[in-house]
Amino acid sequence: MTKRILFVFPLVLFSVLLSPKAFGQSCRMNIGSDGDPEVWFEGMVDDSPVRVYWSMEPDGKLTGGLYDLKNWSPILLDGLRGVNCNFRIAEKAGTTSDKSRPVVFWEGTLRNGAFEGTRSSSRMQQPGTVRLQRIPAMDCNGKGKWIRFTDSRFPISFEYPEIWRIVQTTENNIRLICPDPRAMQFEGAGVTIDLLGGANELTQTGRFTKSHGTWLVLGSDIAGSCDSPGALCTDATVLRQDGMTVVHGSGPTRVFRSGHTYEGVGEEEAYILLLKDRSVYVSSVLVKETATMRIIRSAKPISPEKR
Repeated sequence: MTKRILFVFPLVLFSVLLSPKAFGQSCRMNIGSDGDPEVWFEGMVDDSPVRVYWSMEPDGKLTGGLYDLKNWSPILLDGLRGVNCNFRIAEKAGTTSDKSRPVVFWEGTLRNGAFEGTRSSSRMQQPGTVRLQRIPAMDCNGKGKWIRFTDSRFPISFEYPEIWRIVQTTENNIRLICPDPRAMQFEGAGVTIDLLGGANELTQTGRFTKSHGTWLVLGSDIAGSCDSPGALCTDATVLRQDGMTVVHGSGPTRVFRSGHTYEGVGEEEAYILLLKDRSVYVSSVLVKETATMRIIRSAKPISPEKR
């Protein structure tokens, strides 16, 4: 099942951006496939190789993001397409709240799948360059070669797509993200794996609650517990796999664009892996269900003696 998100974009207008009224009829008629509502690119921003995604509304408003292929750091994009199909786009750092950071603007055009333009801000002495080439649509479907993750600090090993990246590894947490810039706009996108306490003592984590020996899954996008009055809950799916008990459920979750801006509701696939001495919580957001399921099915417990 493809993950879908109901976008509720805030109206963000920069006084220096072109008015939507400037988006001319001639541009809508002549831009062709370059006016598709969603586009993906690869290319260069100054000297940095990047991957870019943006979505376009009929009136020319643009929202999206990019990340640097060297360090996978996300940058948000907001802008407008104006008369004669020219673009003015503002960069917004996705991981900082520094209000003093000057806005960096792109000025450019998109023709025949190629975006070319300049990049400037009040602190840049010389404008930079932006050169992007359109690529096929991406998603977090897990296609391609898979490799196995094993860490002596962690009680399970599992497989994941080789082109994905482990962006956080601690004794108690692993986060996997796929290389789709559309997903990377959002906080928490990807697969997060958290190590919890003993399996026997666990009664509540994430959207799961154990009540009278039965695991329940919360069906609301508001954080809470199935013990709460009026909570919408159903029985979770419980299976056995390689000596583990696997608890599975799904439900809506609130999705925030990097920088804590609420965007709408997405779908979370959630699992608990109950081992003999530990438990593991897996949360998957904006990832194809089949890819998450393959990660779970590949999971194997590592005995305490081998850790």
